[in-house]
Amino acid sequence: MKDKLMFEPIALNSQSPVIARNFDYDHFFFPWHYHDEFEILYVKEGTGTTFVADGATDFVPGTIILFGSGIPHYSKSSSLYYQNNPNYRLRGSIIQFEKEFMSHSINNYPEFRSIKNLLEQSSQGICFPPDCQNLVNQIDKTTSSQGFLRVINLLQLLFMMSQSQNCHTIGSVLFNTREQSADNNRLKKVLTYLEHHCLEEISLDEVAKIGAMNNSSFCRFFKDKTGKTLIQYIIEMRIAYACELLNNTTQDIFQISFTCGFNSISHFNKVFKRITQVTPSYYRANNPAKM
Repeated sequence: MKDKLMFEPIALNSQSPVIARNFDYDHFFFPWHYHDEFEILYVKEGTGTTFVADGATDFVPGTIILFGSGIPHYSKSSSLYYQNNPNYRLRGSIIQFEKEFMSHSINNYPEFRSIKNLLEQSSQGICFPPDCQNLVNQIDKTTSSQGFLRVINLLQLLFMMSQSQNCHTIGSVLFNTREQSADNNRLKKVLTYLEHHCLEEISLDEVAKIGAMNNSSFCRFFKDKTGKTLIQYIIEMRIAYACELLNNTTQDIFQISFTCGFNSISHFNKVFKRITQVTPSYYRANNPAKM
């Protein structure tokens, strides 16, 4: 089981608490990571294994997985999907919604009790079997809808999930997400700062100061906790944000490269391909987002 985590910032629109889109990949490529938002993954086509917290489960066409807020996860496609064979594609849908989505109602009203229990249980990751066609239909409705209807459809989906009798958790009940992903308050402060400032110029001096350490001690500390250097971590956060902009906006790639802190389009293209294995234009063309 991997023990090095990347924090993924999710570019939720300030006008909406929900992102819902379809994907079409050669294979899953995002590393072992976590984010504050809840996530629903639906695999329409493809096979492989999803690792959640300290557990794992195989996925096949029709598999649905609910990831809790902050839960580390990582999906690896079967080996066939890494051979550049056009006959093997990974297709499905991803729905992400903010940690505080409908939190007052969910935490206080009895009508939402089953959803509250579902979201609490999702801290272990929940897998729904491939025969839940009613959930698939509701995922399609959520992904294809907009605004208020998308929120309503998501609530209906969560309620339907809460009533499912055939699901199972993936990670163990003993797994402590926050301790694993942030380790201590010092790292938590640093990651929060990076989340809010990763698109800006960030110096080692200022980040080390937030961690209350000298530069050399901080570099060792950060690499030990995340498995990455500070520069690697910031670049991967920027690329993750670029992926969201490519999926969910009509901004041209030149504009996205500068928005995400890259000084030249050629450097952005090179880094993007190194991390995702595809170019930005290919990524956009093969990952149509439902706006």
